[in-house]
Amino acid sequence: FTGPIPNQLGSLSQIRYLTMRNNQLQGNIPSELGNLKELRTLQLAQNGLTGQIPFTLGNLKQLTYLYLYENLLSGVIPHELSGLENIGESAHTDYGKPNSFFSRDLLSQLQ
Repeated sequence: FTGPIPNQLGSLSQIRYLTMRNNQLQGNIPSELGNLKELRTLQLAQNGLTGQIPFTLGNLKQLTYLYLYENLLSGVIPHELSGLENIGESAHTDYGKPNSFFSRDLLSQLQ
């Protein structure tokens, strides 16, 4: 896939796994993805995404894996992500990458 991530994905309220890794996605991560309250895995790694990480991703309380590596993101990690208590619960790795862009230790430092 190429181009921006459609904002309309934020209306898929029952989706649990969203994997869009290793495409040619560009532009910002839509803040509407923060509406996906049932989401467990969000894989957006290895794209050309730019801009800041939306603070609305802090709404994803069920999230266990958040893959954002190998993009062109900028800015600070939003404080709202410190409430993602399920991040990093497993020892799962992805092709030698850490299980998540964020670890529980890193998120605890935001509190």
